[in-house]
Amino acid sequence: MFKLKFAKTYDFAIMTKNNLDHVLEDYYIAEADAFCVADGITRDFKDGTTMSSYPTTKEEALKVIEKYPNPSGAAKAAKVCAETFISSLYSFNDSIITEKEIFSAVKNSNSQIQKLNANRKIDYLANDYFATVAVGGKITEDTLYCFAIGDCEILVLDKDYNILFQTAKTPEQKALTPYREPFLLKKIYKANWNWSNPAYRVHIRKNIRNNTLRKFLKKHSFGALTGEKKALPFINNFTVPLENAKYILAYSDGVADCISSKEDLISVINNPEQIKNEQHEKTLVIYEKV
Repeated sequence: MFKLKFAKTYDFAIMTKNNLDHVLEDYYIAEADAFCVADGITRDFKDGTTMSSYPTTKEEALKVIEKYPNPSGAAKAAKVCAETFISSLYSFNDSIITEKEIFSAVKNSNSQIQKLNANRKIDYLANDYFATVAVGGKITEDTLYCFAIGDCEILVLDKDYNILFQTAKTPEQKALTPYREPFLLKKIYKANWNWSNPAYRVHIRKNIRNNTLRKFLKKHSFGALTGEKKALPFINNFTVPLENAKYILAYSDGVADCISSKEDLISVINNPEQIKNEQHEKTLVIYEKV
């Protein structure tokens, strides 16, 4: 039997340190036997620009708070994703939970996010899709049925903290080649072909994200729940045996740097509150077999 050990979302460390109130775009639900961690995709600033880096000083943090859209559509998408996934799971009979039901629950989440984006004129900049990446799952006595889309992750560990399963190490993700900007675009924009350039952001969001053809060709692409049907092929589903498992971790990408080594992983599991010192916004959920 697995028991919920820890579940919490923290803001940017600089926000927490200075007791500043910033919009949170991570959202999680952690029930006794089901969970979902969703990370809303960062929005452009209200003035059409974007952060070049995460804030590290109080002054930078205050500028982010001033410029960032609040309420944020990304926060809405993350909340809708988690709530719909969990409610969908509980609408199924526990005895028939399989990868099929997990996929159906995520598909429902994507459909609800589509409603958030209905009648919005998408320009892939300030009016990009309200979107989220996420992981989630259903824990039974001997099996974890779960999904992942984007850079949130699930880790399953044994009693010695060895990794038995990791969503980030799927064959599909290993096969994706690094993104290289098209030669013509690079030539046109020269050194400014980067995230600060609005044309670059449009290109990534419109042509790289949820590009099923690039996925089929094993070229770099990535998925996000935007409400678009073309997001669905990017949902990865897994059936994970739990016979030798001791811990199940689910987390947004802000936690990754906190557990980059086995030593750090052990430290965080035994003292999870320490992740609040990590620079990024982050969510961590931990289950432990008892």
